[in-house]
Amino acid sequence: MEHWDFGDRPESTESFSEVDLKVEKPVNKNLQFTFRCDSTHICKAYNQAISEAVNREGLTFFHQAGGNAESEHVAGYHAWELWTDVRKEKLESLVKEIHIKARERFKTH
Repeated sequence: MEHWDFGDRPESTESFSEVDLKVEKPVNKNLQFTFRCDSTHICKAYNQAISEAVNREGLTFFHQAGGNAESEHVAGYHAWELWTDVRKEKLESLVKEIHIKARERFKTH
C-alpha cells in the first residue's frame, strides 16, 4: 500500500466526499472505471482503492489521469481502462467496495 509523503497528507479540515464512480464502455475502448474529483487527496484515495480491487481480481488495466503525465493523482478526470475481458456486472459489483476502501485510505493517511 502506498503511503502519504509528509507534505502530502490531507489537511485536517479537508473532508472526504464520494466521487461519481462509473463503469462505462466508450466507443472503441474497453470497459473502464471513470471519475472526476477536485481534491488530489481524494483522487489518490480512489486510485489506491481501484488499484487494489482490480489487482485482487487479476485484471490488467491502464490508468489515465486527465492527460497529465506529472501526477497520477492530479485532481480532475481519471479513467481506469480494463484490458482484461470482464463483464460490466463484475465491475459494477466492485463500486461499493471501492467507495468504502477510498474512504478508509483517505482517513488512514
